[in-house]
Parts: sequence; structure tokens; C-alpha cells
Amino acid sequence: MVRCKFLIILIIISTRLPAQTYPDYMVNYLLKAGIDNILSQNYDQALEKFIRLENDFPAIPLGKIFQSAVLITKAVDYNNFEDDRKIHQLLDKAEEQADSLLDISDSNVWNHYYKALAVGYQAYFSALKSDYFDAFSTALTSLEHFEICLEIDSLFYESYTALGSYFYWKSAKTEFLNWLPFFEDDTENGINYLKEAVENSVYHKHLAANSLIWIYIDREKYDKAVSLAEMFLKKYPNSRFFLEGAARAYEEIEKEKAIEYYQQMLKSLPANIPSIVINRVILLHKIAMQYEKIDDKQKVLALCDEILSIKIDDEYISKLEGRLDRVEQLKKRFADND
Repeated sequence: MVRCKFLIILIIISTRLPAQTYPDYMVNYLLKAGIDNILSQNYDQALEKFIRLENDFPAIPLGKIFQSAVLITKAVDYNNFEDDRKIHQLLDKAEEQADSLLDISDSNVWNHYYKALAVGYQAYFSALKSDYFDAFSTALTSLEHFEICLEIDSLFYESYTALGSYFYWKSAKTEFLNWLPFFEDDTENGINYLKEAVENSVYHKHLAANSLIWIYIDREKYDKAVSLAEMFLKKYPNSRFFLEGAARAYEEIEKEKAIEYYQQMLKSLPANIPSIVINRVILLHKIAMQYEKIDDKQKVLALCDEILSIKIDDEYISKLEGRLDRVEQLKKRFADND
């Protein structure tokens, strides 16, 4: 469990120290280069970097952990979980290696970081597979080790992303308990953690930014969400990771811009992956809904017809049935207004 004292840890500090990078130059280089490739959706190049990291530095589990990060990101992006077994193998081996390193030295911040990352990705992947019990219990272990990192080094910013997200959503999703005398609202604390991570984290800056973007959307602070997303899109202009958050925020303040970004995501989808049909239908529907809001009947009907004409294999239909029903309802509403 997350210890109470870290619910009130000081976030804003008066003296700034440089962000902590991995002490080995080549490990640091391979991590940053691989992460850049993930954000640019160059998954094969990212895997190459992390396979090299595993081969050149077999004594640490980072190569295995970040290979799994590539495969998980790719699976979510492409709606294709064919690499399930490989992901589990990588993370199981990484956790075993992290445990062995902790047996040697449990005062080394990086050893706890390895453990936190390995089980953290296990938790995330379990949640994606709807195994919520395993996801919850594993996530708590991850948070515990991220906390220990901060006990060892209070400026270990790689911990701030996971803890900040946890603090915010734990409080936001249990706000109905605010009236209880023992209940602590940690939403602002979580936001402050994430802001620190965006500014100072070396390897999880993008995850902190993405979490903060969706938190701003949750709090209806759409201008802040757009500003943060646009800042990262300057470096990664075709990143669907940031385009999605930007588009969702623009839905509330500038629908034409939301349409532009959803269209950009649509054009960036690879054509040779069958499961991409799911993404295509979802994006076309989102674009149609924006045109509905600005009452462009011609565009709405054309997009609905395009969606309903797409040939979808049986294995993907189940993931789209509810959405296809909504597309038909949208078409009917506009057709009936003729």
C-alpha cells in the first residue's frame, strides 16, 4: 500500500537539481532513443534499440522491460494482442531479474525502479485484458517500489508519473467519500507530481504528459490540455499518442481542429494490418460526430455511409457492434431530417 507520508511529500522544491539519468551513458542513450521511436510509432526501430540494450547489458532487466513496453504500445495502437505470450515472458523474466538484484542490494534505487516497472507493466497489461483483480494487486506492488525509490532519493523523478496518476485518480474516482473526516483529497497532489514529472523525468516524461492531458480533460480545463498536447506534438507531430488527447480536448473548444487531428490520425494508420479496421471505424465515427455538432448534414451522411460500407472480418465485429449501431442511429437521425 502507498504509505501515508508520501501523500504529503513536498513537490515544489526551491532548489532544482538536474534530472537523474541512468549512470551508464549507453544505457541512457538506448533508452531515450527507443522511447523516441515508440512515440513516433517506429515500433521495429524501438525494438531494435531495446534488444540491443538487453544484449549489451544483460545484467539489468531494462531491455526486457522496454521491449514489453513496445509490444504493449503496439498492441493497443493496432488493436492486436498477438504478442501476449512474448509480453508475459519478457515481464516475468524482468521481474525475476529485478528480484535477484534486490536480494543483492535493496538500497539501490535502480533495483527498485526495475521491480516497479516490471510489475507496473504487468498491471497495465492485465487491465487491458480485463483481468482487474490481478491488475489491482500488481499495481499496488509497483506503487510500493516507486515509493521506495523516493525514500532512497526524493528527487527520483521517474517515480512521479505512476504515483501522480495514482493519487489523482484514486481521489477523483472516490470523490463521493469527501465528506468523511478521514478521507484525503489528493487530486492536486497528484497533478503536482505529474507536473514535476513532465518537467524533470527523463524516461517517463511523455507518460506524465499524457496522464496530465487526460486529467485536464476530466477537469474540463481544455485549454491546458491542448497547450500541453501541442507542446509534445512539436517534437512528435504524427504521434497518435498525443494527437488523440489534443483532438478530444479540441472537441470542446474548436471542433474543426478536432476534425483535423482525427483526420491526421486516420491518415497515419498503417494499411497492411487487418485489425486497424477497428481504429478506422472509431476515428471515422468520431469525425462524423464532430460534423454532427456543427450540423454539416452532408459530411455526416457521407461518413456514416463510408463506415457502414467497410468490410469487417468476423473476429473484429464484436469489438465494433455497439459503435456500428450508433453509426446507424446517427445516419437515421440525419436522413429523417430530409
